[in-house]
Amino acid sequence: MMRLIAAFAVNTVAVAVAIIVLPQITFDGDGIQLLGLGLIVGLINTFLAPILRILSFPINLVTLGLFTFVVNGGLLLLAGWIAGELDIPLSIGGFPPDLTADAVLAAFLGALLISAVSTTLGLLGKISPV
Repeated sequence: MMRLIAAFAVNTVAVAVAIIVLPQITFDGDGIQLLGLGLIVGLINTFLAPILRILSFPINLVTLGLFTFVVNGGLLLLAGWIAGELDIPLSIGGFPPDLTADAVLAAFLGALLISAVSTTLGLLGKISPV
């Protein structure tokens, strides 16, 4: 149970960092909505991402793992769409409603930053003597 709560907190912090750092990702909500957004990203990363990584293994093998970034960007766009459906004010390069090249680039950069922050926080959590 504590691992699940820690993963939820790490996802929420990682999404908040992406919102702060990347100007293409905008969020006009409150703290509760940010927690909801962290939960959406966490659930997608927990349940959907492993399935997509298994299914995309052949193309990942050919691209030496670079296709993982495409999958992560697509999952961030999915999180943005789900957030829009739940009235959480998140915009990733104008998506939703407009899926443009700016939205895809913003999702790619956002997924890269979220992965880096969550990996760093995960490593710090394993090093700490708690």
